[in-house]
Amino acid sequence: MIEHNQLDQDDLAIDRENVNTPFAELLLQRFTRRQILRSTNIAALSFMLQSLNIVEANRSARVSSLTFSELEQGLDDKLHVAEGYNYQVLLRWGDPVFNDSPAFNPETQTPHSQEKQFGYNNDFVTFTPLSYQSESSTNGLLIVNHEYVSSTMMHPGSPKPHNLSKQQIDTEIFAHGLTIVEIQKIEKKWKTNLDSKFNRRITPLTKMQFSGPASGHDRIRTAFSTDGKSCIGTFGNCAGCLTPWGTVLTAEENIQTYFIGHANKTREHENYQRFGIKGDKTARSYWGNYHERWNLNKHPKAGMHAGWIVELDPYDPEFIPIKRTALGRCKHEGCEVHINIDGRAVIYMGDDQTFEFIYRFVSSQKYILGDRKQNFNILDEGELSVAEFTEQGTVIWHPLIWGEGPHINKNGFHSQADVVLDMRKAADLVGATPMDRPEEIKVNPVTGTVF
Repeated sequence: MIEHNQLDQDDLAIDRENVNTPFAELLLQRFTRRQILRSTNIAALSFMLQSLNIVEANRSARVSSLTFSELEQGLDDKLHVAEGYNYQVLLRWGDPVFNDSPAFNPETQTPHSQEKQFGYNNDFVTFTPLSYQSESSTNGLLIVNHEYVSSTMMHPGSPKPHNLSKQQIDTEIFAHGLTIVEIQKIEKKWKTNLDSKFNRRITPLTKMQFSGPASGHDRIRTAFSTDGKSCIGTFGNCAGCLTPWGTVLTAEENIQTYFIGHANKTREHENYQRFGIKGDKTARSYWGNYHERWNLNKHPKAGMHAGWIVELDPYDPEFIPIKRTALGRCKHEGCEVHINIDGRAVIYMGDDQTFEFIYRFVSSQKYILGDRKQNFNILDEGELSVAEFTEQGTVIWHPLIWGEGPHINKNGFHSQADVVLDMRKAADLVGATPMDRPEEIKVNPVTGTVF
């Protein structure tokens, strides 16, 4: 039998009083109703479906550009690629990012060495040409998220997370975050340029800042951020995207297991409960044993600093990453930026937990092609909304705006800062449709269709 605490916590819904009809049930209701019509003329419908399948198959064959041979099915310990293709290992955990990076030794890893080496488990990976708006595909910057570590696999002796020393904890901290490294294709082989001025490690201890409606708010003012505008680092980074203006958005997802302490005794206990932050009850990384930043007993608002979309400029190694609070706070799987026909930026986001929601942000400002400086703050003002799917097959976007609908003082919303800090609660109140762990949301650049 699998114990409850051994399950993937993302597969468990966060307890709350009222849960709207989940998407799976809506889908079932929609197709159950259509079965009534289907039974009246099943033969005609079957013929129509067969015809559609033939048309679709012909269409796929006509437009497909996939020319490689299909791989045979099988399972072994080797990586297989189609005939005419090859693969190359470019970067592994511990590989150097800078010229002075220490040699990797898994038996003697230290925080000092890990800070200058490629991090642990990867998620989001993107490539951008070395100069903004260049079309080069042989020289550019590789940006990679390091979402989490596996303590028992990372350290000699396979220690449990709660038994780690300070040095091991600090090594884990520096294995999180992101890596930016210049890569070049030379004689059909990719190589890292360790002399590049662009190379950078971004970690949970990197200096950052807040922007948008929650910046400076009392609910995120702590002893390590007295103004509520500065913050420290990013972690739990899942997916992300490269923006049209040449920045990178990285999503903070599973941040709830990094905090220790009594979450239920803080002023933010309601928020933490809705977010799934339970302190000691769900901790898997015990950074708070040595760093107060992750100890809710000493910094009860620390959890409010995590769960954001973070923007960084890969072309500027001195750029201070920005947590864009206008996009709301949740367990962000990722985000996708699309420039609408009216010039505004549209960002789609999924909250990766069972029975959570799909969100959308539409910027107030218009995107200006080539004007990076103007576009840098495009994500600070706009309309945040959440999706409700109907049995009729349509989608309704409910605005999450302070002072509108249920987002008012009596429900605990006293400003737009409260709306973005309590985005899950705000979405509950407008009847958003619970999804089954929504992840990537992509836009067809030709048709504008959202998948």
